[in-house]
Amino acid sequence: MKHLKTYYWSDSMEALTWIKTKGSWNTFVGNRVKEINSCSDIDDWYHVPGDQNLADIASRGCTANILIELKWWEGPQWLKHSPENWPHTEIIYAFSSSLRRFIARRGRVSVIYSDNGTNFIGAKNYLKKIDWNKVMDYSTVRKIKWHQNPPTAAWWGGW
Repeated sequence: MKHLKTYYWSDSMEALTWIKTKGSWNTFVGNRVKEINSCSDIDDWYHVPGDQNLADIASRGCTANILIELKWWEGPQWLKHSPENWPHTEIIYAFSSSLRRFIARRGRVSVIYSDNGTNFIGAKNYLKKIDWNKVMDYSTVRKIKWHQNPPTAAWWGGW
């Protein structure tokens, strides 16, 4: 039997952060994350915007006629296309666009300090996938170091 690629979807950025990052979560979350990570690869988890998550259609309130019309059991139409055409996490792209504008106006920074907000963790994980050695071979761009506050220390850093 041919091996098929598995994809997991969540419309919760918080849940995806728990699954995709190592952290000291409370017992309830930690046990569930441990189970999920034992049964799946973290790189197989993706974000689906809530308005495109057909699994939630019934919880948003709809009639039986709407369920039949939408054919929610068939899944979203975009899922029938290649992965390049699937939804991407807008939060990460919005952050990277903001960072690009900041650098264009203020100059390139060498270190970023941030809290552990979901969008910062997602952006940091996204940027980890970049082969910085290759980037530095072909340009003068250098990797930006990213330091995040410890999860339970929002006051860390004095600001």
